Amino acid sequence: MGALMSQPQAAGSFWQGILSQIRDRVTEQQFDTWFKTVEPTSCSEDAIELTVPNSFSREWLRKKYADLILGAVASTNGGRRPTLRITVREGGDGEADSGPASTAIGETSSDDCPTSLEDQAQALLMEGAQASRPRSPAAASAADAARGAWLNPEYRFDTFVVGAGNRLPYAAAMAVSEKDLRIYNPLFLHGGVGLGKSHLLQAICAAWRARRPSSRVRYVPCEQFINQFISGVEKGDLEAFRKRHREVELLVVDDVQFLAGKERTQEEFFHTFNALHQRQQQIVVSADVSPREIPGLSERLVSRLRWGMVCEVEAPGYEARLDIVRQRADRLGQELPEDVCAFVSESVRTNVRELEGAVTRVIGHAHLTGHKIDITEAREVLRDLVVERRRRVTIDHIAQAVTGHFEVKLAELQSKKRTQAVAVPRQICMFLARRLTGHSLEEIGGFFGGRDHSTVLYGVDRITARSKDDVTLRDTVEQLATQALSVAGS
Repeated sequence: MGALMSQPQAAGSFWQGILSQIRDRVTEQQFDTWFKTVEPTSCSEDAIELTVPNSFSREWLRKKYADLILGAVASTNGGRRPTLRITVREGGDGEADSGPASTAIGETSSDDCPTSLEDQAQALLMEGAQASRPRSPAAASAADAARGAWLNPEYRFDTFVVGAGNRLPYAAAMAVSEKDLRIYNPLFLHGGVGLGKSHLLQAICAAWRARRPSSRVRYVPCEQFINQFISGVEKGDLEAFRKRHREVELLVVDDVQFLAGKERTQEEFFHTFNALHQRQQQIVVSADVSPREIPGLSERLVSRLRWGMVCEVEAPGYEARLDIVRQRADRLGQELPEDVCAFVSESVRTNVRELEGAVTRVIGHAHLTGHKIDITEAREVLRDLVVERRRRVTIDHIAQAVTGHFEVKLAELQSKKRTQAVAVPRQICMFLARRLTGHSLEEIGGFFGGRDHSTVLYGVDRITARSKDDVTLRDTVEQLATQALSVAGS
């Protein structure tokens, strides 16, 4: 980062670069809620100071996003992680709580003894900041292995919500952590952004270390693996890098799709993989797509990644989303009314991260404004999500998903046929059109062969009633809703 940049203009310019990285790693709602009001006051190689409008924002950034901020700074700073200080701006509510008016991540005292999950997470962040200080390669390797760098203590198996879309990867992850036999080696998890891959990977690490306290575990985001490899090459210190990643019992690499097109790093990862596999040490990796779908990945590396178990993590169904909403609210210390839980679960179908972000948004807004949390307030806070969803999904998208699943033609759904094979898919289309779009009953009926609004209403009510008792139908409808949203977003 170079010389001290205490002037507001220089600090602001540097912070904009950090924000561009953060924007790629959080949802739009999270970015707008927590980062748009942050202002930098000074930046240097050793410290970065930010101001926020109130103590609630300060505590939230400190507890939930400090590691993200420090990681973004480190990626532009040669891997060094500075101290992060967050203060409440003058005129804010810094005295509204009993905490300090400023919080420094990376400073601690000998009296500190973290006990809660949040305190443990804070201790890990402090160690991450202290890791930027010069150390010998041996000391760095020992410290990295001992502290479980980058691990989020909330990412455990008991906090992972299991549903139809993730039951197999969850079971495979549990088997890897519990069994000494290397049945699934490597374990490769893939799926879209925010579906829980990192949660499962870090849960494996936590469970592994709980069962085998003396074992050496290495969890590393692929981007960090790449940066450390490049640093090792530049410094002529590849031996330390290799020791750190090869002399372990468990290596977990997150987001390996970032290896695409990086031939030298792929070569290094290939030999690291071989070294561990030949010694029957466990390897776990994740990506946003399956091995064969990662562009620019060498064939021999693709082959090795497919040696073991390949599992897809799918988007959660409604029941799983409802559990996630309740669990997230509970972690934030707020009980949500059931109709609010149902509304959030219904409104956000894309991924777990955005679903949790929506809960945070509703609760955070209530804390900041002092408003009571009810369905009216939730609809107002999340109105952009509902409008965006309804604007994006069309009846064509829904019909495409339904006709593909039931192997019927659109012309049949729009015809006068009333056989079970046609009537049920047609009613599901009507039900989803009513739920996912802004179309009126008349418009929906018009699309399906000019049927009147009472026919559409009957179809919607019919699917609603049957879904309460028919689990298979309910899961099918949820799956088709997710597919329609996916088609609309592609």
